[in-house]
Amino acid sequence: CWSWSDETLTTPQMQAEVLRTVIDHAICAQYPPAPSYTRHFLKKYMAACERAGQEVDGDLYVSYAETMASPSAVDDAGAAVASHRTYLAASGLCVTL
Repeated sequence: CWSWSDETLTTPQMQAEVLRTVIDHAICAQYPPAPSYTRHFLKKYMAACERAGQEVDGDLYVSYAETMASPSAVDDAGAAVASHRTYLAASGLCVTL
């Protein structure tokens, strides 16, 4: 577990790593979280980067803008788009729905 205030997590190299291993990960493409969750994560992460005095990577802004383009988990026809939610229990059990 990590803290938003940990400055080592906001370096330019770490921003690229977070984008590659969290946002653009193949599992997220196959089992996407709801756009609102991705948007919330990116917003909090970019704010933490700014608080740490780091310049936010342009690719993070692009990813955030892409989540803004899909404001909800519905397609253009109004049909629900599949998204997944993962829960981590205190026992360490991980469940994805």
